[in-house]
Amino acid sequence: MRTILLLLIILLTTRLALAQQSPTPTITAAESTTPMVTKTETPSRTPTPIPTTPPTPAPTLEGFAMDGAAEVMFPEAIRFQFSLSRPLSDLDTDTLRLTLNMADAEPLELALQMDELTVSGAGHTHFEYIWDVPDDAFPPLFTQIDYGWKIQALDGETAVLESSLIFTDPRVVWITSTEADGGLTVTAAREVPTGLVRGLGSIYALLAETSGAAPDVKLMIYDESVSPGCLVRQTENGRDETVAVALVSGMAVECRPEFAERVYRDSGYTVMQRLPDADVEGQAAAVMMRAFYQPLWQGADVPRWFAAGLEQLYAPALKSDLLPTALNAARTNRLFTLAAMDAAPPDDAERAQIWMAQSYGMVLYMVELGGLEGVYRLARSLGSGETFADSYAEFTVEPVESLIPSWQGWIFSERARSVYGITPYQPATPTATRTQTPLPTRTETPTPTLTPSVTPSVTGVLSPTPYPTITTPPTPTPEPPTVTPRPPILTPTPAADSTNTLLETPGAQAGLVVVALLLIGVLVVISSRMGRR
Repeated sequence: MRTILLLLIILLTTRLALAQQSPTPTITAAESTTPMVTKTETPSRTPTPIPTTPPTPAPTLEGFAMDGAAEVMFPEAIRFQFSLSRPLSDLDTDTLRLTLNMADAEPLELALQMDELTVSGAGHTHFEYIWDVPDDAFPPLFTQIDYGWKIQALDGETAVLESSLIFTDPRVVWITSTEADGGLTVTAAREVPTGLVRGLGSIYALLAETSGAAPDVKLMIYDESVSPGCLVRQTENGRDETVAVALVSGMAVECRPEFAERVYRDSGYTVMQRLPDADVEGQAAAVMMRAFYQPLWQGADVPRWFAAGLEQLYAPALKSDLLPTALNAARTNRLFTLAAMDAAPPDDAERAQIWMAQSYGMVLYMVELGGLEGVYRLARSLGSGETFADSYAEFTVEPVESLIPSWQGWIFSERARSVYGITPYQPATPTATRTQTPLPTRTETPTPTLTPSVTPSVTGVLSPTPYPTITTPPTPTPEPPTVTPRPPILTPTPAADSTNTLLETPGAQAGLVVVALLLIGVLVVISSRMGRR
């Protein structure tokens, strides 16, 4: 008997140990009542392939010509090289020619003299020649120049080299994009983000839509690593010099900043640089806005403040910071009069900032009165010969002299804060739509006639009694109460589709084992006492 009891104790103890070591059952999908949150990955934009520096085309060689190259020392000069396999003593130097052929220009043939060249080599000949770009006939930017060397030896053999180059700033790898159906050309350094280029296309598209014009606009954007035009560097004695440098050889010549600006301008490009503190989109919006509206406003009466405010309106950046500037100027009585706003902004930086904030605010107030479309329509109408004062009076039904006092009172309202935070490029919202409705025609206040009346409707002919009697409907007799069973209190909700029972949980199993051990202990005690008897 004792042996059996001992075996039972060993078996139960082993079962208890196995139950405690068993892993916690995994909750299946059916037991989980909380849905799993799937993380949605933000779609990544396919990166634009970064172009490499375009390879220099291999020259075409004939006779004893060995090699040749050319490099642009933008914008002042081009350095040409020509290598031959025969020594200088074998050559007829009077026959040396360098021919330049540019599009839309007559070929230029240069008969070079030895004192114009750098000659080197032993057993072979190497010529170097620096061609100064002419002030009155320089090639436009990105023009291809086909060039050729030619020379005869004393024995009559001829050496010929032909190749080409692109006249541009070689310090930058340029990427040219056409936006807005070809109306906008953006030539930018490859370090400039593609999103900036697309944003400039949006500005052009809005200007084309609102003005009805479509001029050709060409922008050139440098990155912060390279400044446009000439290079300024220090000499050994600490003085600054302005030079144009060859990218490969490092040779330098004197550079004229005004000539560089003329090369950009006469090539049709507006140049800007992307710096950390520069608003390139705002600068580009101002350039494009002038390209659209200046031909339209030729000879028209357009106040300076309206043109400046319209430029800021087309700029995509938020300009909420201009509201505090206008508010402070209004509180301290430093706002400009209408006559002062018609003149150019002052030279003082602080006063000029107030002038710009006021010009933008006055245009925003016009947006509040007549909506964006109304302001665009007024801007287009100024090219028809009508004065601004007449156009404004038709637009707002108020004289233009009341503009500044009305705007000054409006900027202190809560409404002004929201209007100062809008741009023409954001999606339309209910607030923006409401601002496009002229204030004098708003009829949104409800009238008492719209309130439902308690007077019952009568079909047929009305009774002459002025006050109809309202018959109160009979009060329904309440039905006898029914015995409604109370809902069970704290009724546990069974787990959804759970396959585990109470006895299968580790805690319940451990409790049963403890109870069994106690019962076995009692049986052992009773058995031992009976055995003594």
